Amino acid sequence: MLCSLLFGRELCAQDTLRHYQTIPVKQGVALSADHYGNIYIADKQGNIHAYDSLGNYLLTYSPPEVAEVTLLDARSMVRIFAFYRELQGFALLNRFLTPIELYRFQLPDGGFVRMAAQAADNTFWIYDDVALSLKKFDKKFGHTLLQTDLSLLLPNASLDITYMAEYQNMLFILAEGFGILQFDNMGNFIRRLPAASSCFALSGDAIFYFENKQIIRQALYSNRQITFVLDIPVTQMKGMAVTGSSIITLEENLLKFWRQ
Repeated sequence: MLCSLLFGRELCAQDTLRHYQTIPVKQGVALSADHYGNIYIADKQGNIHAYDSLGNYLLTYSPPEVAEVTLLDARSMVRIFAFYRELQGFALLNRFLTPIELYRFQLPDGGFVRMAAQAADNTFWIYDDVALSLKKFDKKFGHTLLQTDLSLLLPNASLDITYMAEYQNMLFILAEGFGILQFDNMGNFIRRLPAASSCFALSGDAIFYFENKQIIRQALYSNRQITFVLDIPVTQMKGMAVTGSSIITLEENLLKFWRQ
């Protein structure tokens, strides 16, 4: 792949992803993959379905209450995290999709949790829709450890936070209409990636996001980008995961596997 340096930014030529497998699914809304290459898909009823790295079905978790999964994250070595906005709570599951914990958020100031994600220190990042703030919440003691006012950072944005994930001591937040926001582990803003993406994935030293029928691989510690052509309309993309040499994409009724 040919890259050149122009005006202090690294620009890379396009590459093409080759589609090599499709698996039909039903009403998929969220996708994640673990370190072993296993794949997890959440549907509109809140069920979570597990597949191995070859796409073979393994098993299903069905929640005690029907509610759509807002965020699914299986990147932890020991547990799978599923946030249910409608229930204002989450489920922690082991690799056999057995519940470890079911929890309902009760914020001390009565806020509404629009989005939540795991933090590395067993606390949780949440976006409070009432306070318009990013918070780090300790559920053990029921109090807020850190708080960042996002209305100051995004004064003209909708503040519709659609995805968030902590990775390598950084927090990444997808704000619809504004892009991907990068923070440090103290909630301090670092930079914005102006991506019109519906989802993103983190792997190695890069963040992957979807835009204009392309997947962009953006290095975390430099300006280097690699662009992969991918013929999927952005409105159909429900989720993305990167595992090994494969990029996996989720449409509502299709799970697709791609590689260079």
